[in-house]
Order: sequence, then C-alpha cells, then structure tokens
Amino acid sequence: MAHLGSNLHSFHLTSIDSITDIVRKVIREQQVVTYFQPIVSVKNRSIIGLEALSRGTPALSSIIPPKLLFEQAALLGMTIELDRLCRDTALTAFQPITFAHPDLFLFLNFDTTIIDKGVVGSGYLHKSTEKRNLQAGNIVIEISESNIQDVDLLKKFIQMYKSYGFLFALDDIGIGSSNLDRILLTKPDILKIDRCLINGIDHDYYKQELFSSIVNIAKKVGALVVAEGVETETEAIVCCEIGADLLQGFYFAKPQPANCPILPETFTLAIDSVNKLFKQYRVDKISAKVHTHQLYKTIAHNLTDELAKTPPELFEEKLKKLAHYPNLEYVYILARNGIQISNSVCDTCAFPGSKKRLFNAAQKGTDQSLKDYYLYLHSGLTEYITDPYISYASGSLCVTVSMLFTSADQQFILCADFTV
Repeated sequence: MAHLGSNLHSFHLTSIDSITDIVRKVIREQQVVTYFQPIVSVKNRSIIGLEALSRGTPALSSIIPPKLLFEQAALLGMTIELDRLCRDTALTAFQPITFAHPDLFLFLNFDTTIIDKGVVGSGYLHKSTEKRNLQAGNIVIEISESNIQDVDLLKKFIQMYKSYGFLFALDDIGIGSSNLDRILLTKPDILKIDRCLINGIDHDYYKQELFSSIVNIAKKVGALVVAEGVETETEAIVCCEIGADLLQGFYFAKPQPANCPILPETFTLAIDSVNKLFKQYRVDKISAKVHTHQLYKTIAHNLTDELAKTPPELFEEKLKKLAHYPNLEYVYILARNGIQISNSVCDTCAFPGSKKRLFNAAQKGTDQSLKDYYLYLHSGLTEYITDPYISYASGSLCVTVSMLFTSADQQFILCADFTV
C-alpha cells in the first residue's frame, strides 16, 4: 500500500482546518521522513531490497499517519507535490545505502492517481534518480492501478520507465478490486501479495490454493512473488513452501528510520531461524508424504490382491466388504479404456446435506479417461498417486491412488480416494 507505515506517536488535532493547515505546511516545508522495511530472501538468507514508507513530521513529538496525510493532500489538490516529496526523500535516504550495498533494490511507491493529472512525459522520477547518481535498475516502482481512470496513460508511463531500466511491482494482489487483468495491463516484474491472503495462510487451504495460483501465474510470466505482511514464523514457512520468492513483514522487521542499520542482529536471526525451520519443515513434510503414500499403496495392494481373485461381475460387492480402511473415502474400478465399471463405494458416506446436493460420487458408466489417475497408467505406469485436490464426490480434500490389477485375464484399474 503506497507510503503506508505504522505510527510511532499519536497525532491529535482539534479541527479539520488545523489538519489541512498542518498538511499544507508539511508539504511546503518538506517535513517528510522515510522509513525502510526490508524485503528478504529466506532461501538465500539475505535482504534483497528495502521498501520506502513515508511519514509526515510536523513536529518532533508527532507523526502524521500516512493515510491521513495523503487524504488531506488530495483535498488540498497537492497529491502530486506530496507524492514527489515522498519519492525524493526516499531516493535521498537510499543514496548512502546503495553505495554501501549496490545490489539492494529500492521499492518505491507511486501514487497512480497522479497519472490522470498530466504528469506522464515529465520524466520527473527519472531525473530525480539520475540527480542522485542512482541506477534505474535498482529502483522498483510499486503501483496499484485500481483507482486510475486513464489506463492508456498508465501503460505509456510503464513503457517509458521500463525503457529507462526501472522495474515494476504490482501491489495489493488479492485485495479489493484487484483483478488478474491488472497483470496483463502492467506486465510487472514482481507481484506483491497483500496481507489479506497471508494472514492465517498456515491453516487456510483456500488461501494456500489462491496464493499458489498467483505463484503459478507469476512463474509463467517471469515475475517474482513477494508475500507482504508476514507476521508469524508459520506464515513465513508456508509462504516459502507454496512458492514465494521473497518475504516482507513485521516478523522480520518493522519499518526502521533510514539511519538505522539494515541488518540488526534480531533481523538476521529471524531470517536464519526461518531458513533452518523451513529446511526441517520440508524434510518432515517429505518424510510424512513418503510414509502416507506407502500406507495408501499398501491398502491399494491389499484391495487389488482380493479383487484379482474376484470375478468382474462381483467387483462392487467385494468393494463393499473391503472399503473399511482409515481415511478411505471412495473406491471404484475402471476398465482399461477409462470407463468406470462399478459404482463408487463409500464406507460411511456421512457427508453434510448441503454437500450431498453440491457434490456427487461418479457412478457406473462415467468416463474417467481424462483424469490424471487414468492417464498416467494409460501412459505406462502401473500405479499412481495424485496431488491433493477437492473431491467432486464429497467436497473433501483428497488424493486418488490408481493401480493396475488383473482378474479373469483382463486388466482393470482400482481407484481409491483418501482424505488428507
């Protein structure tokens, strides 16, 4: 979110007029300071960049909340002046840092509402960067174009600044009016996933899947993914697991004044801790997956051993007697051409009424020949386990184990759905 950050002090005003007067003074007297929040790579155990967050400082004892600052600037018709002041202040604060750490990126917020005010073509940001001897390739312009009216002007601005060498990050992915068509419009180098998707992602499967879909899109268009607002260790680990390239949030560091060291000891420890725990998390998860898959395969082998001794016309009756294993949801049999030759047999089938209306188990005669659990066997494997998915039969998260077996000199495919 552009120019936002935590408030260090309460800011109390008695009237709208006094707020307006103070904000006007802040802009005219350039009473703005920059705070930096690190953006980190856990896998590389390093900081890759700093996001600049601006705050108004009308007095030493108070800080104007950024949201209030920009709202009042808009009412005063001074959004362009404030936006440029914030960017200039951030660029100046970044100068000594980039000279000491030339590989660091500066993530610089850009208020896209000023696009509609005729600033495109001025080259102001480019000139400001050159004036401070900063490299355009070290500057990431963060944009959130949900409020812009003239889309063509935004595209012109992006094309112009990309030609200078600047990078672009699309901010606030997953919040409010953000849509995937914004990616088509901006063609960003970086996607920043908003805190609304990160909060509680460690125990929310739907957030994990939505996050994963954004990661997949990013990979296909050649963009990196930043998870914003990471506040807990488990959120950090899960974001890394799903595919986030970079992390940002209070868990690692709160925004710090520009003159603070960018690698305080506690911050370094947080990166190292997540790096170590992520490695162990991956090892434990892989071990658990191997163990679970082996258990599922053992159950499937037990079933096929029994089915191999059963005439095909009695398969369904046999399944009803055998379908009593833990986590075994549905079991059914396909012919070699992928057509289901038995009904889906369930041990309890005790699903809520609402799910019964929405989800239905496939029945005898259903064509399953486009499913992965059929196609992999059709391509030469003798057994296969799918990735987790939402079952069309129950609405539960499950995996399907498929396994070839022979009965009465014919080949069949056993399919067993296990809840996970």
